[in-house]
Amino acid sequence: MRSVKNQTIVLASGGTGGHVFPALSLATELTRQNAKVIFVTDKRGNVFQNSKDWEIFSCSFKRGSGLWGKITLLTSVFFAIFRCLKYFHKLKPSAIVGFGGYPSAPALLAGQILKIPTVIHEQNAVLGRVNRWLIKRSSVLATHFPKVKFASSKTQVTGNPVRDEILTLANSPYSPCGKNAPFNLLVIGGSQGAKIFSDIIPKAISLLSNDLQSRIHIDQQSRPEFLQATESYYKQNNISATVQPFFSDIGEKIKKAHLVIARSGASTIAELAIIGRPVLFIPYAVAMDNHQVLNAIPLVEEKAAWMLEEKCFFAENLKDLLEGFMLDSTELSKAAKKIQEFGKINATTNLVNVITDII
Repeated sequence: MRSVKNQTIVLASGGTGGHVFPALSLATELTRQNAKVIFVTDKRGNVFQNSKDWEIFSCSFKRGSGLWGKITLLTSVFFAIFRCLKYFHKLKPSAIVGFGGYPSAPALLAGQILKIPTVIHEQNAVLGRVNRWLIKRSSVLATHFPKVKFASSKTQVTGNPVRDEILTLANSPYSPCGKNAPFNLLVIGGSQGAKIFSDIIPKAISLLSNDLQSRIHIDQQSRPEFLQATESYYKQNNISATVQPFFSDIGEKIKKAHLVIARSGASTIAELAIIGRPVLFIPYAVAMDNHQVLNAIPLVEEKAAWMLEEKCFFAENLKDLLEGFMLDSTELSKAAKKIQEFGKINATTNLVNVITDII
């Protein structure tokens, strides 16, 4: 790996998990190499405050409704660009890396105006709208997927950086579930869980035969407002379950799972692929540009995963899939091996190398 020692690197990111997690992974590696890291993010990016290894530069927008709301938003965007211009002129960063989301736009645009090298990192299989707008004047487009809709000739496939706790579990051996053995099901619905999972999955499991129900244990992520109802349903049906709004040991949970049910966000895909676990994707139906479906398609086509779109996600359909998997785990074992081909263990290193190349 080439070095970024003593360089100042700006990371610009929206506050959602899909943008935050790869940015945090890159920040951790940059600080290990004694680079100075500055985060440009909005108020949702408070997770960045958990470390003293980097500085935070706030870039929040004021939004409203109607014509006045649009005027307010436009004014705040211009003000954010001006603040970034002033800050970067003084800071003199060596490079700016944008991870998508609207808060990344002022930083990237200011960097391009000041002719600072800029990298856009796109986690999904379709280039986000902010990234699409700024790609022409960026130095490099770094991607996770080999094929990205709206990508440019500047594309380099680096992979999607993941957390150290996931990397330590890379390519963990998959233990198939025997016909009468316990079956571990993990449900992760995004950064705060998903209502549709709390509605459908308990009902599907309750439709299984008593023999299959007695074998299954479920670890399910649930939004706090649905947690009690979900727990009660499992308890009333004598189903072994742990329901929490957040799992601090998510890597270990993935490792022990025989099957994962999840959204097909980019970070989720990257983590599952690195550890190597079979997954049933339920793409978020209203995701921007339908990117979650596009994320899942390459894995489904290679038989590394399964997908049910929300319009087909019913308790009866899920029950049939679970029954088949629990009675014969052959396809699960094949998928666990195949999905590892989509894991890019060196993603963070690759992205650091891109940064050093453009400095």
